[in-house]
Formats: sequence, structure tokens, C-alpha cells
Amino acid sequence: MPDTGRNAQIGIDDRLHIERGIARKDSMSKIAREIGASPSSVIREIKRNRVPESSRYLVAQARNICLRARLCKKAGLCDNGCMMFCRNCQGGKCNELCSDFLADPCPMLEKPPYCCNECANRYGHGCDHPYMFYDPYMANELAKKRRSESRAGIDCTEEELERINFIVTPLVHQGQSPEHVWASHAQELSITPRTYRNYVEAGIVDVINFHLPKRNRYKPRKKKDGPKEEAPSMEGHLYEDFLALPEEKRAKAVQMDCVEGRQGEVPAILTLTFPLLEFQVLMYLERKDQIHVKLAIDQIQSLLGDSFAELFEVILTDRGSEFKDHQKIEYGKNGVKRCSVYYCDPQRSDQKGFCERNHAELRRIIPKGTSLRKFEKTDMAVLGSHLNSYLRPRLNYTSPISNARKAGLGELVDGLSYALLEPDEVVMRPYLIKDILAR
Repeated sequence: MPDTGRNAQIGIDDRLHIERGIARKDSMSKIAREIGASPSSVIREIKRNRVPESSRYLVAQARNICLRARLCKKAGLCDNGCMMFCRNCQGGKCNELCSDFLADPCPMLEKPPYCCNECANRYGHGCDHPYMFYDPYMANELAKKRRSESRAGIDCTEEELERINFIVTPLVHQGQSPEHVWASHAQELSITPRTYRNYVEAGIVDVINFHLPKRNRYKPRKKKDGPKEEAPSMEGHLYEDFLALPEEKRAKAVQMDCVEGRQGEVPAILTLTFPLLEFQVLMYLERKDQIHVKLAIDQIQSLLGDSFAELFEVILTDRGSEFKDHQKIEYGKNGVKRCSVYYCDPQRSDQKGFCERNHAELRRIIPKGTSLRKFEKTDMAVLGSHLNSYLRPRLNYTSPISNARKAGLGELVDGLSYALLEPDEVVMRPYLIKDILAR
């Protein structure tokens, strides 16, 4: 290595020596002497080329090592319709799938041997930190790939690149443009200002676009919106068409609406009410629009399978913009019709009165004007459990959940993770959501 007078780079034989030294618990100095390199070179080699997985080292599978796991309420990360909290999943996929995954780096990785090769804590159930292994064969491939990529696509030697960084980077940080720098240093630089800007774009030099004058002052032109998609005609889906249905179908029709949060915010709660049962399904929408309404209906269908068409045969809703395309709601992912949608007359919310009455109960927990931004999909299980465990006079002081189970909706109740609470446990006040709002 250069710092010992040795010109050769670390090769596969050296890397095998390093692995054996780690297995023997040798010091970095002893390993370095064996391969004729400096201790700093060995440490740099291990840190640069260690990997999170290696077939040469067995590890405990399905570990959830997220720092947020204990209080996490996320569900549905694997998109299979499951409503269970992901932290309880035996598959242990949180580490790979969750965008909010936060690992706790192991402090031992900052000390020799800088890897988990001989650490006893990785056996059994494993530790609570990400693994890092030094595998000589994988390290060799990583090093070769790094050397290849660093030389690919640029007509410039390593020495020339170092000289460019040495001359240009400090001057750019002083606010000078590449053209200004080249005007006074052209004889010392082997590339043009334009090529230098290309190197900046590619991340080859020690400067980013933000540092370059002018480049960060121009915003990309916004494309004009294309022609807006027109909603299909409501013909055949009006309230008068709904009234023409047999009385039995009208009585069983599910009433659909949205509960909004603070004015100007985009999240909402989609509600679907079974009037005869006063049972209300709550689905959190990240945006109150047609796409997210469809996704919520798709999720319910994935929970119920073939029984969806029977339970949600007819849906009655208002003319809100999020519902205006009835075809998105009526047809599932496979293109097969799953329900029929009908619309109330304008300004006639009383035509779906059961839904509105249930909203009044929900507003006791979420007062009008409450922000919904901190809510998550899994919070709907808590809200739905309390709301649907509340004893109703119209149901002879029984709960919507118990009536839903008797009516054959048990699969839906379980899929939504709704729990039947004891009467004294039911909370219908805003303090039920105080922990959510405090996030």
C-alpha cells in the first residue's frame, strides 16, 4: 500500500488474510504486518467493503430492528390486504419495506474489528442492530466494481481529476463560475468548463450544482396540464334510478361519504355506513380524491374477496368530486363490476341520513376543524372500535359491531381490526385522539 511503500493494491489473498485475522481476534496492527500494509489501510479496507449480508455468515432471520417498532401503528406495507400492525408480522419485512424505518447503528462497529464476523450477539434471536460483515470475496468484487466505475465514462486520469478538484473546488466555493476559473487557469486544466459542468452533474467532482452560479437560479418550466379527464355521465345513476330499485336493495344500500379535516388540508376519512346496522367503516385517505377513494374500496374488496359484491352491492353517495367517476368505484382491479353507485340529488344530504347521523357521532371524537394530517390508516381501527361499540337506541341499545357480526360481516370487522369494547371502555370525546394529535 502507498503508506508503507508497497505499490500493489490489496488483493484477494490479502483480504483472505484479513478475514482469518479477524477470526483469530488479531489486532489491526498484526493483520497489517502480515499483509505488508499499514493499520489504517486495513481499517479502511474493512469499513469500505463490509456488507450487510453474506452467505458465509449465518444470522437470525425476520428481525424487526426499527427504533420506532414498539410504538409503530403502520399496517399494509406488503400490500396483501392485511390490517395487522406490521410490527407484529412474523415475516419481519419492516426493515425492507417501510420508508420510515430507522435503524440503530451498533456502537461496536466503530471499534476493531469493525464488523460482526465473530460477534456472539448475532446468534439466537440476534441483536437489535443492523449487521455488517467482512467477506473477502464480496469485498474483492466491491473493490473491483468501484475501480471500474470510477474510471468509466470520463476521459481523465485520476491525477488530472485530483488537480481539477484542487484548483477549481475552492474557487467555485468562493462564488466563481467555471468559466471565470477557466479564464485564469486554462493552461493548468485538461478539460473545458462545459465538461466540468457534466462532471458536476455526474457527481464525479467535489462540487454540486447548487454551488455553481446561474445553474441554481433557473427552475424547470412547468408543463401545462393536459386536457382534464371528464367524468362519465351520471345517467342511470341518479337518485331517481336508486328509488327504482327493489325495496330490499335500497334498504341494504351502503351510504358513502367523506369527513374532512381542517380547511385547506388534503387528507380525509372515507366512511361507508350500513344503515340497518348503523355500522360504519372508516378508511383513511391521504388525499381526498378519486384515486384514493378507489384504493380504499380496492382494499376493502381484497379483505372480503367474493363476499364484497354481496355486502356492497349498492352504494349511495353524494356528488363530491372524489366520487364523481362512478366507474372507478364500480369496477375492481380485474375490470369486473363489483357494485353499483348512485348519487343523491344536489344539496340533499338527507337522502343518506343514516350516514350523516353517524358522522355526528364521529364528530364528537373528531370535532370539525381538527387536522387529520397526523392520522394514519391504522388509527382507523381505534376510532372504528369505539364508534361501533357505542350502544345505539335504534338497535335496542346494542352495538353496531355485535349487529354486524350477526349479519355476516364478521370477516369485515376482523379485517378492519375493529374490537368490541366493554360499554365502560368506550370513549366518545376528543381526548381519544390526543396522542395522535401530539405526534
